[in-house]
Amino acid sequence: MLETEENKHVDADATSDGAGAADATAEHTNAADATNDANAPLISVVVPVYKVENYLDRCVESLLAQTYQNLEIILVDDGSPDSCPALCDEWGKRDERIVVIHKPNGGLSDARNAGVLAAHGDYIGFVDSDDYVAPDM
Repeated sequence: MLETEENKHVDADATSDGAGAADATAEHTNAADATNDANAPLISVVVPVYKVENYLDRCVESLLAQTYQNLEIILVDDGSPDSCPALCDEWGKRDERIVVIHKPNGGLSDARNAGVLAAHGDYIGFVDSDDYVAPDM
């Protein structure tokens, strides 16, 4: 069993004319409006975490800064021996969209699989914890 921050359990066994620019801006604005729509699909982002204490904050900050806000961010602490478990817990307390899973070390694929099992999204994506993403990922 994997324990999440919320004490949930998950079984461990996703032309250069002015008009063109205006159209692109309108499309971008409409896309941004759609992200705040209650009917917008939920996207789960699985982030396996292991020995990345120097990078984790930047990764999570970049996910929280997304223009698309209907996200579930799943931080999977894969038994990291550094301060990552505590950092994950801190992030889980800061934002209700963040779910934290702590599990014994099983490797990257096992951590991703644990995140997939915990995901509630209509779509699932993966971000490595030593990376960060642009606001319109």
